[in-house]
Amino acid sequence: MFKPARALLAAAASLIIAVPATADSHDVFVPDLHEERGYLLCAGELKVQNNGASVGWDTAPPAASYTEGAGCGFADSGPSDPETEAVLGEDPTGELVLAGMYTGNLDSLSVHLHAIDGPWTRTELFGMELSTSVEVDGTEIYNSNGSLLVPHVRSESGLTILGEYTITDIGLLDEADLTEHEIVVRINSYYSDDLYGFVWGASEIDSGVTLNPTKVFGAKVRAQ
Repeated sequence: MFKPARALLAAAASLIIAVPATADSHDVFVPDLHEERGYLLCAGELKVQNNGASVGWDTAPPAASYTEGAGCGFADSGPSDPETEAVLGEDPTGELVLAGMYTGNLDSLSVHLHAIDGPWTRTELFGMELSTSVEVDGTEIYNSNGSLLVPHVRSESGLTILGEYTITDIGLLDEADLTEHEIVVRINSYYSDDLYGFVWGASEIDSGVTLNPTKVFGAKVRAQ
């Protein structure tokens, strides 16, 4: 015979085992913040891409070298410099526009820009002085509202400088934000006499963007 205490314990254990999980237990959403690198694309065979169109990107890095004819560029004129409108053709503002898509949550974004110095640039003394903004799904999440000083390094080829900046705290971290996002980056030189030649599309000049970078590249600013 079971002793009464043992019988009670056995009955209690059977009840605990039989109780189902309560409805209060929920899975906690974990944002998808995978890193994705996008490389700017050359549109067609034109080497100078001042055609008024935005520049797209792709996750495949450029394979060919500029020594093999790869790559293209954009002649920036500064903020609406009238003296160079004739050179810029259909894009008198000299604004470089990058546009692409990213699927996932988004909390940070880095921009990587190779450039050839133009006449009278202050780059060698200070760095790139840029006026820039970023939109996500049609909403502006950052605007430098003036000059953003972007540090630079001289590339291995010695032909270009690489300037980088990172926007943090974008904050699209909810489950509803786990979707495809349209991203637009607008870039101008801040001073009208800073004439950068932005270049991309070759293995040595792999300008582009990184979505959710695992480290901060260059100048760090917060989304607004």
